Amino acid sequence: MDNKKAAEDLTDYFKTYFGNNLQKELLKAPPSTDYVLAPTTHLIRKRREELDIHKAMEALQEVIHAHTLTSDPLPAPPVCVCVYQDFAMTLMAQRVRDKELKEREVKLKEYLRNFNAFLQENKLKNVRALKIAVKERELARQKAGNLLILKQELKALTKERVKIAALVEKHEIYSRFLDKVVKASKQFQEAWQVMSRVDTLVQTREELLTSIKQNQECCETVRTQLTQYLEQNEDRLLHYNNRLAKLHRILDRVHRVSVGSHPKYGNYEDHAPGHHQDGHRQPVPDYQQEGPGWVGRGRSEGHSQTAG
Repeated sequence: MDNKKAAEDLTDYFKTYFGNNLQKELLKAPPSTDYVLAPTTHLIRKRREELDIHKAMEALQEVIHAHTLTSDPLPAPPVCVCVYQDFAMTLMAQRVRDKELKEREVKLKEYLRNFNAFLQENKLKNVRALKIAVKERELARQKAGNLLILKQELKALTKERVKIAALVEKHEIYSRFLDKVVKASKQFQEAWQVMSRVDTLVQTREELLTSIKQNQECCETVRTQLTQYLEQNEDRLLHYNNRLAKLHRILDRVHRVSVGSHPKYGNYEDHAPGHHQDGHRQPVPDYQQEGPGWVGRGRSEGHSQTAG
């Protein structure tokens, strides 16, 4: 009687709790919180529910097995069978759900791995993009500096161009003059030939002026050397001239003595180069009176003047 009463109480308990409440709790899945929970938390909750159902089914099987051993009929077999079938269906649904959750967990892990790889790749791309941006920013700064320099150069070149254009306009009259010269001349056919001829003449003039200047410098050098030489040898020349005059006087005296002591030499004296035919002596030239030094001096001066 006690076993039968316990079985009835247990049947009523399972009917009341598992038949009415648990099935409603399992079927009542709030859609508003499932997507909020993490997949791992949701899986742990489902496994806990599956474990509770499994324990309840084990308890029910023990009760059925106990009644089978005592050969006592169950008080309400239809209700237990229905509850067992409901539990079996719920357990099967939970197993299918668990399998789906495991597959979803595998897919989620794969998705997380891919997402982590994607994040790492994006991080590397972001770092590379930042480096490229820094380089491009620095390059843009350099280009801006170069652009400023080029603008300044362009401004200076524009001013130079305006200045050159003004000079060209100012000297346009010379171009027209050259055209008129070419038309009036038979020697030239184009203006550049006239300019080339003028350049050649100017260059020749400069060369001639340079040559004249060099010759003048050479003459001045030779004249200076001659003056220095004459100043250095003036005393020597004076000494030699005095000595030569003295020797001439001695020669004349010896000649007169020799003529007076030997009258036969009178005819020779008449034909001497220092006497005329009328008996008078010819005057001796200055260069013979002054001697070899004067002759050398005259020749040196003549040679210097010729070189000059």
